[in-house]
Amino acid sequence: MDEYTTTTNDKTENNATITVCIGNYGYYNEGILRDKWVSLPMAPSDLARWTKDNGLRDEAHEETYVSDFDGKPFDTRLLDCASIEQINQIAFAMAYAGESGVEATSAVIRLDGAPKSIDGLIKLLYASDEIGYTEFPLDHWGQPSLELYAYDFAEETGLLQVLQEQNAESYFDFEHYGQDLMMDVLSDETGFIGDIPDYESYSIDEVLHAIGYTTREEGR
Repeated sequence: MDEYTTTTNDKTENNATITVCIGNYGYYNEGILRDKWVSLPMAPSDLARWTKDNGLRDEAHEETYVSDFDGKPFDTRLLDCASIEQINQIAFAMAYAGESGVEATSAVIRLDGAPKSIDGLIKLLYASDEIGYTEFPLDHWGQPSLELYAYDFAEETGLLQVLQEQNAESYFDFEHYGQDLMMDVLSDETGFIGDIPDYESYSIDEVLHAIGYTTREEGR
């Protein structure tokens, strides 16, 4: 049985981050529906071999496409037009960023809008540890709570102690206080973003190298 492996570096784990269904335009135009599901990231050379071994690419049928996702990782139309190679690069970047980085990237897309290109999305994932993203703490029902965040913030800054010394804690509107704290940041019901890195300043080539995405030619 053939094995297909994933290239990793010290920040990635050898597990899937995206599962997609791959088809081929040439066969589709001939009235033949060929598609296969695959989990990524996968070493680029292995992905090329996988498409050939699964009858999805040959000399007469070279153009593959992504027909479906097993749950889109990000809410952006960029993925709808991405090639399998680009999706694989995103999968590498997600593995590099880790769960917290993917969550922070999702927050930027949700609150500030998606990058303008696939390369931009990859670079944002690469720089995700620089994103100043904070999730609100969960209440007793497991829901994000701005009120609890404001309470914790008041405790950290000493405001809560002042309120308690004045027996005024029960009169203080922490929900409204939290809304005031969110006035100068991008926020929704789950959390807020303080800082967004200048991710477009990175070179896509250096980013792909850093996340461990190396083609056969580059690895020689």
